[in-house]
Amino acid sequence: MVKQMVPVKKTIQTKVNLTKRKSAEDDNQNVEKRQKKINNTYTHLLELAEQRHALLEDSIRLFGFYRECDDFEKWIKDKEKMLRTEDRADSVETAAKRKYESQANSKVRYHCVLHPPTDLIASA
Repeated sequence: MVKQMVPVKKTIQTKVNLTKRKSAEDDNQNVEKRQKKINNTYTHLLELAEQRHALLEDSIRLFGFYRECDDFEKWIKDKEKMLRTEDRADSVETAAKRKYESQANSKVRYHCVLHPPTDLIASA
């Protein structure tokens, strides 16, 4: 009996091994691509969340400013009404004194309206 090697079996095994290696490399590349895409999407979502947070903070400040304006407008109407009422007993000096006191007390109140925050103006 003569012993002979059959080369066909070896070539078939190497072909199978090559295709397995290629498919494994393709799988690795697909996984890496997918992971990179997921990471990019997550980073984009984080950026969007930061932008949304900044917009919400600006909205809070803006509505606070609107509230201050409304309060100031109500306060002005009350003071105008008070100054329009004429008391016969009031003299010019007491009326002027009352007007000066109301203006002195209001400096803090209308400072917010006359000098709005610059960050609200810049973001508009």
